[in-house]
Amino acid sequence: GDPALRRVRAAQWVADVDSAWRHAQARLPGAAPSLLGFSLGALLGLVWALEARVPLRRAILLAPALRLRTPHRRLIRTLGRLVPGLLRVPSRAPATYRFHRGTTVAAYRAVAALEQRLQPHLGAWLQGRAEGLPPLLLACSPRDELIDTAPLFELARALPAQVTLVPLSHTPRRGYPAHLGLDGYTLGEAEWRRLTGPV
Repeated sequence: GDPALRRVRAAQWVADVDSAWRHAQARLPGAAPSLLGFSLGALLGLVWALEARVPLRRAILLAPALRLRTPHRRLIRTLGRLVPGLLRVPSRAPATYRFHRGTTVAAYRAVAALEQRLQPHLGAWLQGRAEGLPPLLLACSPRDELIDTAPLFELARALPAQVTLVPLSHTPRRGYPAHLGLDGYTLGEAEWRRLTGPV
């Protein structure tokens, strides 16, 4: 019943972040932003910073959706053509870790649009050109069900002075996807400490 779900577009998400940044600038003139992003939030934050030309002091990205796994990208393209945007795909996250029971097809299309907007930058970074890339800490599980982690490992190899990679080796709790490794409960305390050390 949320009317905002009818307006889900990548451009709106970027505009929302930009609006929040303008409010922050008014309250904290001269402050330089850093980015802490999980999954979509990591992708959205990078796209916003690059397109708004706002340099980030640093970024900590947990399971960043810089590129989705190929089957998910194909599914989003197919769903986007065949079904209404308001149709919801059920969430695999436990109820305590989700805001909605599912994600709309329109939202997945918006994720795909953001991913496409990042690709020229990601391609340059993977070739060792760090323009626009802040000092970056990446954390992901190689067993992540949603995101393609290969570019994250490639990024750490291409720009080792700029990128720190923390591969997560947790065993997900029953009913929790590996993608959801983002706190002491989902990672386990030992793995959480291994992540927070470099942070």
